[in-house]
Amino acid sequence: GTCGYGTHQLSKLKRHERIHTGEKPYACDTCAYKTNDQTNLKSHKRTHTGEKPYACDACDYRARHSSQVNTHRRTHADKKPYACNTCEYRAKNSSDLRKHEKIHTGEKPQRE
Repeated sequence: GTCGYGTHQLSKLKRHERIHTGEKPYACDTCAYKTNDQTNLKSHKRTHTGEKPYACDACDYRARHSSQVNTHRRTHADKKPYACNTCEYRAKNSSDLRKHEKIHTGEKPQRE
């Protein structure tokens, strides 16, 4: 029987096959954690180092996994934490606030 998974990349096929074989060739050198995926091991190792490379663009929140930041960002959906010091304008992120502030400085906004 076949599960129906298909890919043109051999590396992805090998990784997928490990789901069926139970093989976990990637082992943490700090604890007993093992995984079938090298990316999962890299992410796991951050639990030991405390590294949090993913940052929210609306606040100081940092996370070990990009998915954690994506989930966290939803908390800002209706919030606008960035306030203009000159008027009542509020923005969801710092780049929008910087663009807005140019109307007060007379600086021309850059075209995107």
